[in-house]
Amino acid sequence: MRRLIGTILSVVILVGLIGCTGRRPDSKNESNVPNDVSTTQAEEWFKEHYEEDILASDADETVIAILSGNKNPGAEQYTGVTLSLVQKTDGEYRVVEKKGADYITPLGFHIQCVKFGDAAVVFGTIGDSIFDIANDDRFPVDITEVRIKLRDGDPVSASLTNRAFVKLLDQTAFVTEIELINGDQTIKYSDYNSISDLYAE
Repeated sequence: MRRLIGTILSVVILVGLIGCTGRRPDSKNESNVPNDVSTTQAEEWFKEHYEEDILASDADETVIAILSGNKNPGAEQYTGVTLSLVQKTDGEYRVVEKKGADYITPLGFHIQCVKFGDAAVVFGTIGDSIFDIANDDRFPVDITEVRIKLRDGDPVSASLTNRAFVKLLDQTAFVTEIELINGDQTIKYSDYNSISDLYAE
C-alpha cells in the first residue's frame, strides 16, 4: 500500500511540473510575443493591406517603422503621411501603432518625433527647396543626410528615400537638434522651430 501511494504521489508531482513548464510566461509560444521581423516581408504585407506608397522605413529585431504617403484619388501630390509600426506576432504581421502627420510644409520640410511604448521614432519629409527666413526667399537643396543629435549618446544619421526618412531610437532618447546636410551646408531645425515642436501632437 505504501508503495502504491508513493507511486501515485510521484505521478501527481510529475504532471504538475509538466504543467508549470508549459505555462512559462516567457515562452516563445505565448501569444503577443513579437517575432523577428523581415523588412522585405513586412513591406510586402503592408502593400497588400494598405493603399499607400511606402516612402521610407527602418527596422530593428522586432518592429519596423514604415512611413507612407497619402493621396487623394487622382492626385499626384501627397496630402499627408502616416507612420505605422508593424510587428510580427504569432507569425502574422500587424500594425500596432499609427500616427498621421503633414507632408512637406511651406518651410520646405516637416519633421516629428513620437514615442510608442519602448521606441522613439523620428521621421519627416523634405522638399527640393527650403525657405530662407532672413532673405524672405527660397533656396534649392539636395539633402543627402539627416543628422539627429541626442542629449545622451552620439548623433545618429538617417538617409532619405523619396524625400522622406524615418529612424527608430530607444524610448529614452531625447532629441536636441536635427541637422539637414545639404552639401557643405548644415541646416538646423532649431533655426526654424523650437526643439519642443518636434514632440508636438
